[in-house]
Amino acid sequence: MATSGVKVSRIGYDVNTASDKQLAFSSEWPLLPIEAEGDLTINPPGGGSGNVSVDIYTHSLGYNPVFYVQRTSGGPFFPGWTSCDTSKLYFSGYVSSAINLKWKIFRRNLLTNYLSGNYNTTDATKVVDGDYGIFISLPGKSISSTNKRDFAIRSDVRQLMIHQSGYVNSPAQLVVTHNLGYQPMYLIFAKSGTKYQALTQSGSTGVSATNTQLTVYDYGASIADWAYIIFKDTLTTNG
Repeated sequence: MATSGVKVSRIGYDVNTASDKQLAFSSEWPLLPIEAEGDLTINPPGGGSGNVSVDIYTHSLGYNPVFYVQRTSGGPFFPGWTSCDTSKLYFSGYVSSAINLKWKIFRRNLLTNYLSGNYNTTDATKVVDGDYGIFISLPGKSISSTNKRDFAIRSDVRQLMIHQSGYVNSPAQLVVTHNLGYQPMYLIFAKSGTKYQALTQSGSTGVSATNTQLTVYDYGASIADWAYIIFKDTLTTNG
Protein backbone atom coordinates (compact mmCIF):
# COMPACT_ATOMS: atom_id res chain seq x y z
CA MET A 1 0.00 0.00 0.00
CA ALA A 2 1.04 3.63 -0.32
CA THR A 3 3.00 5.18 2.59
CA SER A 4 0.65 8.17 2.78
CA GLY A 5 -2.99 8.85 2.04
CA VAL A 6 -6.32 7.67 3.39
CA LYS A 7 -7.48 4.09 3.88
CA VAL A 8 -10.87 3.32 5.44
CA SER A 9 -12.19 -0.15 6.21
CA ARG A 10 -15.84 -1.09 6.11
CA ILE A 11 -17.51 -1.08 9.52
CA GLY A 12 -16.62 -4.24 11.40
CA TYR A 13 -13.11 -4.73 10.00
CA ASP A 14 -9.70 -3.65 11.32
CA VAL A 15 -8.23 -1.27 8.75
CA ASN A 16 -4.76 -2.72 9.38
CA THR A 17 -5.74 -6.26 8.40
CA ALA A 18 -8.73 -5.78 6.05
CA SER A 19 -8.34 -7.13 2.53
CA ASP A 20 -8.77 -4.82 -0.43
CA LYS A 21 -12.40 -5.82 -0.95
CA GLN A 22 -13.13 -5.17 2.74
CA LEU A 23 -12.14 -1.53 2.41
CA ALA A 24 -14.72 1.21 1.95
CA PHE A 25 -12.13 3.55 0.46
CA SER A 26 -8.44 3.82 -0.32
CA SER A 27 -6.86 6.94 -1.81
CA GLU A 28 -4.40 4.65 -3.61
CA TRP A 29 -7.00 3.41 -6.07
CA PRO A 30 -9.23 5.32 -8.53
CA LEU A 31 -12.99 5.59 -8.08
CA LEU A 32 -15.68 6.43 -10.64
CA PRO A 33 -16.80 10.03 -9.97
CA ILE A 34 -20.14 10.79 -11.62
CA GLU A 35 -20.14 13.52 -14.26
CA ALA A 36 -23.90 13.38 -14.94
CA GLU A 37 -26.87 11.08 -14.37
CA GLY A 38 -30.54 11.00 -15.23
CA ASP A 39 -33.47 9.01 -16.50
CA LEU A 40 -35.19 8.91 -19.85
CA THR A 41 -38.34 7.31 -21.25
CA ILE A 42 -38.05 6.25 -24.88
CA ASN A 43 -41.36 5.77 -26.69
CA PRO A 44 -42.07 3.81 -29.90
CA PRO A 45 -42.33 5.94 -33.04
CA GLY A 46 -45.85 7.16 -33.73
CA GLY A 47 -47.39 4.92 -31.07
CA GLY A 48 -46.44 1.78 -32.99
CA SER A 49 -43.04 0.13 -33.11
CA GLY A 50 -39.80 0.71 -34.97
CA ASN A 51 -36.23 1.96 -34.76
CA VAL A 52 -35.59 4.95 -32.53
CA SER A 53 -32.41 7.03 -32.25
CA VAL A 54 -32.03 9.51 -29.38
CA ASP A 55 -29.21 11.68 -28.07
CA ILE A 56 -29.51 10.91 -24.36
CA TYR A 57 -27.01 13.48 -23.07
CA THR A 58 -24.28 15.82 -24.35
CA HIS A 59 -21.32 15.55 -21.98
CA SER A 60 -18.67 17.43 -24.04
CA LEU A 61 -15.82 15.84 -22.05
CA GLY A 62 -13.66 15.49 -25.14
CA TYR A 63 -12.91 11.81 -24.46
CA ASN A 64 -14.78 8.49 -24.34
CA PRO A 65 -16.07 8.30 -20.75
CA VAL A 66 -17.06 5.26 -18.75
CA PHE A 67 -20.87 5.01 -18.70
CA TYR A 68 -23.65 2.78 -17.43
CA VAL A 69 -27.26 2.43 -18.61
CA GLN A 70 -29.93 0.22 -17.03
CA ARG A 71 -33.54 -0.40 -17.99
CA THR A 72 -35.91 0.02 -15.03
CA SER A 73 -39.20 -0.70 -16.80
CA GLY A 74 -40.76 -1.17 -20.21
CA GLY A 75 -40.10 -3.31 -23.24
CA PRO A 76 -37.01 -5.21 -24.43
CA PHE A 77 -33.65 -3.49 -24.00
CA PHE A 78 -30.15 -4.55 -25.03
CA PRO A 79 -27.05 -2.78 -23.62
CA GLY A 80 -25.63 -2.54 -27.14
CA TRP A 81 -28.42 -0.11 -28.00
CA THR A 82 -26.64 2.55 -25.95
CA SER A 83 -23.25 3.94 -26.87
CA CYS A 84 -20.98 6.86 -26.08
CA ASP A 85 -18.34 8.87 -27.90
CA THR A 86 -16.26 11.94 -27.06
CA SER A 87 -19.30 14.24 -26.87
CA LYS A 88 -22.59 12.37 -26.35
CA LEU A 89 -24.42 9.37 -24.91
CA TYR A 90 -26.76 7.77 -27.48
CA PHE A 91 -29.63 5.31 -27.75
CA SER A 92 -30.44 3.49 -30.99
CA GLY A 93 -32.68 0.42 -31.09
CA TYR A 94 -35.98 -1.19 -31.98
CA VAL A 95 -38.72 -0.02 -29.61
CA SER A 96 -42.10 -1.75 -29.38
CA SER A 97 -43.22 -0.31 -26.03
CA ALA A 98 -42.02 2.53 -23.80
CA ILE A 99 -38.65 1.89 -22.11
CA ASN A 100 -37.46 3.75 -19.02
CA LEU A 101 -33.68 4.05 -18.70
CA LYS A 102 -31.47 5.20 -15.85
CA TRP A 103 -28.05 6.37 -17.00
CA LYS A 104 -24.76 7.58 -15.55
CA ILE A 105 -21.66 9.07 -17.17
CA PHE A 106 -18.47 8.93 -15.13
CA ARG A 107 -15.60 11.39 -15.16
CA ARG A 108 -13.02 8.81 -16.23
CA ASN A 109 -11.55 8.22 -19.67
CA LEU A 110 -12.54 4.76 -20.85
CA LEU A 111 -9.24 4.46 -22.72
CA THR A 112 -7.03 4.39 -19.62
CA ASN A 113 -4.41 1.73 -18.99
CA TYR A 114 -4.08 1.17 -15.24
CA LEU A 115 -3.04 -1.60 -12.85
CA SER A 116 -3.12 -1.13 -9.08
CA GLY A 117 -0.06 -1.81 -6.98
CA ASN A 118 0.30 -4.39 -4.25
CA TYR A 119 -2.94 -5.75 -2.82
CA ASN A 120 -4.06 -7.80 0.14
CA THR A 121 -6.35 -10.71 -0.75
CA THR A 122 -6.49 -12.26 2.74
CA ASP A 123 -9.82 -11.42 4.36
CA ALA A 124 -9.89 -10.19 7.95
CA THR A 125 -12.43 -11.59 10.39
CA LYS A 126 -15.33 -9.30 11.21
CA VAL A 127 -14.86 -8.78 14.94
CA VAL A 128 -15.40 -5.06 15.56
CA ASP A 129 -18.79 -3.42 15.32
CA GLY A 130 -20.19 -0.03 16.22
CA ASP A 131 -21.36 3.33 14.98
CA TYR A 132 -18.15 4.91 13.76
CA GLY A 133 -16.20 5.49 10.60
CA ILE A 134 -15.70 8.28 8.08
CA PHE A 135 -18.42 10.46 6.54
CA ILE A 136 -17.70 13.03 3.82
CA SER A 137 -20.75 14.87 2.52
CA LEU A 138 -21.11 16.29 -0.98
CA PRO A 139 -20.91 20.08 -1.48
CA GLY A 140 -24.06 21.72 -0.15
CA LYS A 141 -25.19 18.59 1.72
CA SER A 142 -25.36 18.16 5.50
CA ILE A 143 -23.05 15.73 7.26
CA SER A 144 -26.12 14.84 9.37
CA SER A 145 -28.15 13.74 6.35
CA THR A 146 -29.72 10.29 6.48
CA ASN A 147 -29.70 10.01 2.67
CA LYS A 148 -26.60 8.08 1.61
CA ARG A 149 -26.72 9.75 -1.80
CA ASP A 150 -25.70 13.01 -0.07
CA PHE A 151 -22.22 11.65 0.67
CA ALA A 152 -19.04 11.36 -1.37
CA ILE A 153 -17.68 8.69 1.00
CA ARG A 154 -19.25 6.73 3.85
CA SER A 155 -17.44 3.84 5.51
CA ASP A 156 -20.71 1.91 5.78
CA VAL A 157 -21.11 1.98 2.00
CA ARG A 158 -18.89 0.22 -0.52
CA GLN A 159 -17.07 2.24 -3.15
CA LEU A 160 -16.37 0.65 -6.52
CA MET A 161 -12.58 0.97 -6.47
CA ILE A 162 -10.73 0.21 -9.69
CA HIS A 163 -8.16 -2.58 -9.70
CA GLN A 164 -7.31 -2.59 -13.40
CA SER A 165 -8.39 -0.97 -16.64
CA GLY A 166 -7.23 -0.86 -20.23
CA TYR A 167 -8.03 -0.95 -23.90
CA VAL A 168 -6.71 -3.26 -26.60
CA ASN A 169 -6.96 -4.03 -30.29
CA SER A 170 -7.48 -7.77 -30.28
CA PRO A 171 -9.90 -9.11 -32.90
CA ALA A 172 -12.56 -11.52 -31.63
CA GLN A 173 -11.05 -12.09 -28.17
CA LEU A 174 -10.03 -10.25 -25.00
CA VAL A 175 -8.15 -12.02 -22.19
CA VAL A 176 -7.01 -10.02 -19.16
CA THR A 177 -5.10 -11.51 -16.23
CA HIS A 178 -6.01 -9.84 -12.92
CA ASN A 179 -4.83 -12.40 -10.28
CA LEU A 180 -7.19 -11.08 -7.60
CA GLY A 181 -7.90 -14.56 -6.29
CA TYR A 182 -11.66 -14.11 -6.64
CA GLN A 183 -14.21 -13.31 -9.35
CA PRO A 184 -14.34 -9.51 -9.59
CA MET A 185 -17.01 -7.11 -10.79
CA TYR A 186 -16.24 -5.69 -14.23
CA LEU A 187 -17.44 -3.56 -17.12
CA ILE A 188 -16.73 -4.42 -20.77
CA PHE A 189 -17.04 -2.06 -23.74
CA ALA A 190 -16.69 -2.73 -27.47
CA LYS A 191 -16.01 -0.15 -30.16
CA SER A 192 -18.38 0.25 -33.08
CA GLY A 193 -17.33 2.99 -35.49
CA THR A 194 -16.37 5.96 -33.29
CA LYS A 195 -18.58 4.91 -30.36
CA TYR A 196 -18.17 2.46 -27.48
CA GLN A 197 -21.02 0.16 -26.46
CA ALA A 198 -21.49 -1.58 -23.12
CA LEU A 199 -21.15 -5.32 -23.57
CA THR A 200 -22.80 -8.24 -21.74
CA GLN A 201 -23.34 -11.93 -22.30
CA SER A 202 -25.45 -12.10 -25.46
CA GLY A 203 -26.11 -14.16 -28.57
CA SER A 204 -22.71 -13.78 -30.24
CA THR A 205 -20.65 -12.72 -27.22
CA GLY A 206 -19.31 -14.76 -24.33
CA VAL A 207 -18.12 -13.10 -21.11
CA SER A 208 -16.60 -14.88 -18.12
CA ALA A 209 -14.59 -13.99 -15.02
CA THR A 210 -12.51 -16.47 -13.02
CA ASN A 211 -10.26 -16.00 -9.99
CA THR A 212 -7.40 -15.03 -12.29
CA GLN A 213 -8.75 -13.88 -15.67
CA LEU A 214 -11.44 -11.94 -17.46
CA THR A 215 -12.28 -13.38 -20.89
CA VAL A 216 -14.52 -12.05 -23.65
CA TYR A 217 -15.18 -13.74 -26.99
CA ASP A 218 -16.96 -12.34 -30.03
CA TYR A 219 -18.06 -15.40 -31.97
CA GLY A 220 -18.95 -13.23 -34.94
CA ALA A 221 -15.29 -12.08 -35.07
CA SER A 222 -16.42 -8.53 -35.85
CA ILE A 223 -15.08 -6.62 -32.81
CA ALA A 224 -11.49 -5.41 -32.86
CA ASP A 225 -11.33 -2.76 -30.11
CA TRP A 226 -12.16 -3.51 -26.47
CA ALA A 227 -12.04 -1.49 -23.25
CA TYR A 228 -12.49 -2.89 -19.75
CA ILE A 229 -12.59 -2.01 -16.06
CA ILE A 230 -12.01 -4.58 -13.30
CA PHE A 231 -13.04 -3.57 -9.78
CA LYS A 232 -11.67 -4.57 -6.38
CA ASP A 233 -15.17 -5.64 -5.38
CA THR A 234 -16.09 -9.30 -5.71
CA LEU A 235 -18.80 -10.50 -8.07
CA THR A 236 -19.90 -13.47 -5.97
CA THR A 237 -19.69 -12.54 -2.27
CA ASN A 238 -22.49 -10.92 -0.29
CA GLY A 239 -21.92 -8.53 2.61
